[in-house]
Amino acid sequence: MPIGLPKGRTRLASPLNYAGLGIWLKPESLGASGDILTWADSSGNSNDATWSTGDKFQVATGVLDGFKAARASDAGLERLDLTSGIETNTGDIWLILDSKGAGSEDQQVISGFDGAQNGLFIGTGSTWAWRDSGGITVTYTYSTGMQVLRIKWGPANGTNQWFEIGGVDVHNRTSITITPLLNMIGSQLSAWEWYGDLVEIFMYVGQTRTDADATNLYNNYLKKKFPSLSVTR
Repeated sequence: MPIGLPKGRTRLASPLNYAGLGIWLKPESLGASGDILTWADSSGNSNDATWSTGDKFQVATGVLDGFKAARASDAGLERLDLTSGIETNTGDIWLILDSKGAGSEDQQVISGFDGAQNGLFIGTGSTWAWRDSGGITVTYTYSTGMQVLRIKWGPANGTNQWFEIGGVDVHNRTSITITPLLNMIGSQLSAWEWYGDLVEIFMYVGQTRTDADATNLYNNYLKKKFPSLSVTR
């Protein structure tokens, strides 16, 4: 007979509980200290984030409820490349992060390049923004501190496209297809270097989570794992 959890304890929900998980970088997969050369993917897709050029993220300890984070400094241009870039016109990304310099300069937290500007989200001024190579820009008012930032997008039907940041529909256009490309953590452009602490990121590809799924992930995974999270987006 299998041994259960101690009385009064409940099992954490997991991003793996839902189909379509394309990448999952979690703090438990970071090394003990020093340079981050590889942040192993826990989605089962072996889509690791690996250093190959630029400055290196550093392991920061005790950042959020005892968990580590990937830290980028103000002076560096840190970057980790994914083993396989993810391009999809329907997706759902969750980040747990604290952007230290947002509000003072453009910052590209996670990004993709396809030969042109294809920045997935950029913290610019007092907003989060997303831009694609076609010049489309959407923005969302930024909140400081450690937070859960969720971004999802997809076609409402065959012609309409929607994009949502923090539960706010910030972009809805007709006759347009958005296919954001994610292939790196950080930025390759010195003008857009990001600095802060990135604790965790997971992304669903080809689908978005329902409201019930999202509530379960937040209440029974994120808030139980990181109980001090107070800013929700």
